[in-house]
Amino acid sequence: MRNIKLNLLTGLILLTTTATPQQLTANNNSFDAVYGDYSFRVDSLIESGAFCEIKSALVTIWDPRDNIYLKKMERDKTIKIDGFGAQFIKGYRRESVSYLNFNITNSSEAVNESKGEITVTSKGYIQGHRNYRFKVDHLIYGSTGCAVKKAVLEIIRPDETKTEKTLLVGNTIYFEDMEIELLDAYQSRDVSYAEIATSSVTSCVETDNGDNILQKGVCKDSTGSYTDICLGDMIVEYSCINNLCRITTVECGKGRCIEGVCVGAETTTTTSTTTTTSTTTTTCSTTSQTTTSSTTTSQTTTSASTTTTADKDKPLLNLNPEHAMILTLFFLMILGYQYINRKKT
Repeated sequence: MRNIKLNLLTGLILLTTTATPQQLTANNNSFDAVYGDYSFRVDSLIESGAFCEIKSALVTIWDPRDNIYLKKMERDKTIKIDGFGAQFIKGYRRESVSYLNFNITNSSEAVNESKGEITVTSKGYIQGHRNYRFKVDHLIYGSTGCAVKKAVLEIIRPDETKTEKTLLVGNTIYFEDMEIELLDAYQSRDVSYAEIATSSVTSCVETDNGDNILQKGVCKDSTGSYTDICLGDMIVEYSCINNLCRITTVECGKGRCIEGVCVGAETTTTTSTTTTTSTTTTTCSTTSQTTTSSTTTSQTTTSASTTTTADKDKPLLNLNPEHAMILTLFFLMILGYQYINRKKT
């Protein structure tokens, strides 16, 4: 009974302590900021954005188990550290010292880091997804302020071959059977950092909903990412078939292919079907026209031949038999009259 009361009292004290935020100030010279058996030191204040504001900080934490590790504190976000939360308030510098004000809060207000998220540095390779190792080669800043635009990562595959990939902050690339998203990137003293999230690609997705020649699309599956391209006036379309990106070659018809899109085409989104049908129809139409033309020529020739033969056999006067007999008697009478006159003379 005594132990139960003691545990309840301890829990009540911890609840009271964390229910009211406790503000600490850490600096970059020592672990003077202390909460319970945890000590904090500023590793670096991070300037970002067009106006180079300090909106986050890297903090070195020394826990009761003598583990020392880095955590990133951000404005408007409470991170979880074991059984409590920590929230960034303000970062500033005085002379050569960096300071950070932050709150210790209840763990229920904190969020866990998402599964698959890791922080990669320029100091060495960090073990990541499926035995791939990552390292920051360098960062690329935007045209203004302190905002990092891109990060170039070195990636060592499980077979020890190495490659480089460039990622835009906030964007995702598909590398082999892996999806890599660059969440953030920043500079701390002489060390570059990149926060990435990695996961397996298990399905096939496409951005233009299939074979759509009027929209440039990207198809992504477990083997990589593929973008629609032009091949002359034809489009090489990528679409999902059985969870893999497959190629369909489509003609633009009367249109032109420009940067993976058919411009001026008369077809609809079901382009491949429409184009195939049109080609077949055109072929059939051509065959039909040829056959008709041949038949017409044959008929014309036959008609001409018939007309010529009929002209040869046609009588000068088209009379019925009775009229022909009367006409014959008339000619005979004339001939007889002429013969009698000749005898008289």
